[in-house]
Amino acid sequence: MNTNRVVGIEQLLDVECAVERSSAMAVISTVGTYKVYHREMDPIKAITTSHVHVADVQGTSLDDVFDLTNWGGSDYPEDKVTQLVLNPRSTSVGDIVVSPDGVSHIVVMSGWIHLV
Repeated sequence: MNTNRVVGIEQLLDVECAVERSSAMAVISTVGTYKVYHREMDPIKAITTSHVHVADVQGTSLDDVFDLTNWGGSDYPEDKVTQLVLNPRSTSVGDIVVSPDGVSHIVVMSGWIHLV
């Protein structure tokens, strides 16, 4: 499973983007492929890479994607998730999900931060 793509945060987000806090974003349904990027947890690797593309999820909403990738198991459900790394961790605060329309969303304690 060496198909994971390593990217820096600046590649995911426009430096001059406006940030809009919205818990309602999770309610909006967009059926398609969501890209899940996890924060790099290794402090040495984090110097050059902020997030790693860990999975592509066939989902209907941000909450659907979160539910499918936020759990304590060793692998994601194969029927809806294409896992791009071995033994992925659970999706959590600080991770990024890119919706099918190309918009990035950061997981926060209560909902999402929508980046426009």
